This record gives sequence, structure tokens and C-alpha cells, in this order.
Amino acid sequence: MPCYNNADLLYNLLQGYSLQTFPKSHFELIIVDNNSQDPNIISCYNKFKNQLTVTLLFRHLLPDPFALNSARNLGVNIAKYDWCIFTDSDCIPSPST
Repeated sequence: MPCYNNADLLYNLLQGYSLQTFPKSHFELIIVDNNSQDPNIISCYNKFKNQLTVTLLFRHLLPDPFALNSARNLGVNIAKYDWCIFTDSDCIPSPST
């Protein structure tokens, strides 16, 4: 998922995934950060890194921090699984989705 600042949204998203009812070992989360200025992005990652399989990837600063496709492509390149589902940091899953 692309991420640029908005640690509050990221926290809610990670909280949603931590409440999932299916095994957490069946999915991974890849957060691609475009040099956020919000120091709480790293705090969110640190809070959930032991509860979820989550990777925080930093990329070089792009002229447009909202370059979503390039962020998603970076995540796909390091994904462990064959299937990828894209989400944004403001999409909070319910426990059974």
C-alpha cells in the first residue's frame, strides 16, 4: 500500500488487519513510503510488525508523492506470494474480509 504522511490512517488500516479472523500467516502487507514527513509512520510500523507480516519500504523521493502505481509496482516486486491485492491507507478492512 502506498503511504505518504497520514500516520493516523495507516494506524487504523494496520489495526484492521490485526483484527482479521483468518490466519495472519496467509498474507503479508507491504507499505511503500515516499519519504513521509510524519515520524509516526515508523511508529505505526513498529507497533504492528510483531503482530503482522508487514514490510516498510522507503523509496527515493519522487516529484509527486502521490505516484501510486510506481509505489504498488515496488511492493509487487518484493512480494512473497503469487496473488496481490492493492489497498490504500484509508481502506480499513472488517475482521472477516
